[in-house]
Amino acid sequence: QDLDTACKALLSGETPQLPEKTASLSVWQRHLEAWSQTEAFRKEESFWRPADDISFDIPLDMPTDDWTFGSSGHVLATLDEEATDFLLKEANGPYNTDARILLNTALALAIREWSGADTLIIGQESHGRHLPDADVSRTIGWFTAIYPLALSFTGDSLGLHISHVKEQIRNVPAGGIGYGIRAWLRSPGTRSSGPGDQLSGAEARPSTAVRFNYLGRLDGELGDEFFTPASLPALSSDPANTLTAQLEIDAMVLGSRLAIQITYNKNAHFKSTIISLRDSLLHHLERIF
Repeated sequence: QDLDTACKALLSGETPQLPEKTASLSVWQRHLEAWSQTEAFRKEESFWRPADDISFDIPLDMPTDDWTFGSSGHVLATLDEEATDFLLKEANGPYNTDARILLNTALALAIREWSGADTLIIGQESHGRHLPDADVSRTIGWFTAIYPLALSFTGDSLGLHISHVKEQIRNVPAGGIGYGIRAWLRSPGTRSSGPGDQLSGAEARPSTAVRFNYLGRLDGELGDEFFTPASLPALSSDPANTLTAQLEIDAMVLGSRLAIQITYNKNAHFKSTIISLRDSLLHHLERIF
């Protein structure tokens, strides 16, 4: 946004005028520490504890000790413009939902079908800028909130499944930011392992089985007269770094089409397995539609 504003000003022969900066990272850190001492934060403990007690994993095609980014592969899925528009609008009417809830439901049903587990954990990732007293709207940084979403399914009622996922997501306190505070700001020796833990080497298997991130509609954010998304692939991490989830699913709307990318470990899963999972996810989305 700042680059766009500056370019327009310069083309008009004007001096760029940008808004004031918002809270710095150090200010944000102090707000996190303050939030960890509040009564509201302490009340979250009862919400997060059940997820800590659930053991969930996904099937592997092959055993491996290599969980580095350099071993990752990708499988893509897209919806056409008509289906994407329906997902964002009409599909949410019957159950008063949103796209994130419906995508989580379809993904959970696909994972349930694959793993055979009726109770599962889908790690959630979001922008993390949820603290009420710290304005970081213009602060550059990765303010990610990562937390486990525990889901249990019985029977085949699609309506009940959607309602359950909706209830679980909407009950998450403070956008889920408290889980990371709970995991990382505790004193040494008491920190619980969280779904965002970065492993120290390639020998360890990520404790998070599945992580989902719905980034929303990015058409307006990433496309204007100066800047458009690049078609070239981009590396999100050094190939030697360790994957923090066995499967990572990222979804976003670009060019009026929903795009879903599944990142997996080629040493742990055959591409055909992940393609089957993708097709199952799309099948359950069609059921919801």
